[in-house]
Amino acid sequence: MGATHYLWSPLSPELVERGLDEASQLTGVVGEEGQFKLKYSPSSRNSWSPRVVGRLYAAAGGTLIEATYPLHPVIVIFSFVHGMMLFGLSWMIAYFAYRSALNAAREEVELATGATLFDLQARQRASEHPVSDPTTPGAATGAPLSFHVATSMDAARFTLEAASGKRSRLAVQSAGVEVGGTERGLVDWNDLLEVELVEEPPENHILLRTRDQPLRIAVGGHPEADQLWLVCYLSARNARWSEAEADRERSEAERAQLSAMRSRNE
Repeated sequence: MGATHYLWSPLSPELVERGLDEASQLTGVVGEEGQFKLKYSPSSRNSWSPRVVGRLYAAAGGTLIEATYPLHPVIVIFSFVHGMMLFGLSWMIAYFAYRSALNAAREEVELATGATLFDLQARQRASEHPVSDPTTPGAATGAPLSFHVATSMDAARFTLEAASGKRSRLAVQSAGVEVGGTERGLVDWNDLLEVELVEEPPENHILLRTRDQPLRIAVGGHPEADQLWLVCYLSARNARWSEAEADRERSEAERAQLSAMRSRNE
């Protein structure tokens, strides 16, 4: 139940999303950042029908789909309790019922997404995804796949993974950079002095040196080449969106002057 089913479709993520929405036996919606949680509802009633949970990624001119097929927790508990009461008989019934529904659910997903490659072949095709030059405008749309980037008109959102598997979010926008799970909120580019990769076994970190307390982001769950790409990307955005030192000092002086004027008027 925990195994991930990989599919690659030549269709765009938008068309794959539409296919999932319109599938007759899949109910639910694709949410933000390509994540989906669907219920498989076959025409024949089967209490052990799985849910379909996963995510869509633009990859290699098409879409990589990651999907898992878990049972609802209530059904798992029900099967476990009754299995103990009936000496494991209901466990066997549940297993074969789930396997039957699982195969049908996978076929439904394959049909809805227009997938042409599966599992190892799908992952190999996705690995051909061209990675962009991190210093160029719009580079986030060609970021390494391991970052699961979601882009919009105003931000690029990265999912960063530590060596332990723990994940955090990084939002990059013209106003600054924000690391999820911290109390710092948005860090203005003018306050970001340097971005560097710190190699400290067993966990590499990206260090954001700011005018105040630095921010450390665990990235050991990504290939080192991807870690370096992100450092270059953030450094390039910092150079592009932060003010020159002379302009920065002038802005700070103006803010200080404005603050002093407000204090005198209060």
